[in-house]
Amino acid sequence: RRRQRQMCIRDRNKNFVKSLGEVALSSRIRQFNEKLYSEGVLVYKKLGINFEPKYFLIFMLLKKHGSLTIGDMSVETGLTQPAITQLINSLNKKKLVSFKKDMDDSRKKIVSLSVNGKILLKKLLPVWKSFDLSIKQLFRESGVNLLKDIEIIENHFEKKSLHIRILNNLKK
Repeated sequence: RRRQRQMCIRDRNKNFVKSLGEVALSSRIRQFNEKLYSEGVLVYKKLGINFEPKYFLIFMLLKKHGSLTIGDMSVETGLTQPAITQLINSLNKKKLVSFKKDMDDSRKKIVSLSVNGKILLKKLLPVWKSFDLSIKQLFRESGVNLLKDIEIIENHFEKKSLHIRILNNLKK
């Protein structure tokens, strides 16, 4: 009964956020992101794979490059160095990454997948291929390509940022 009440409140909150329209865009995107994240968690759990979606970018970077510094990962992903460090430390505790000192700068650590990380990566690759196919199916079925639309909006954002637009509209 309590769970049913919580679901009802959650549905009401979604409807409220939807009713706010464009002004609540970041809240809608956050809700959508949380839904995608929870779907990913569910897939990994049902497949018996001990993996969290938040590690995806790190695994893909290390698959592509073999090894990188935390700074390089930050540049590649657009995430802050503290955010990357937190992810790497978590993966290190799970024994999924290993470190080497950078020969040019001993303060830097070069990160790569450990043996366990490489074994896990092999299990994850077909799952990610299925994710990719499923998202493409969803786009086809819904008649939208969200990634293209986001890119178009990002390009307009670069020409004139949202905060400038908001301040200009306040002057009108």
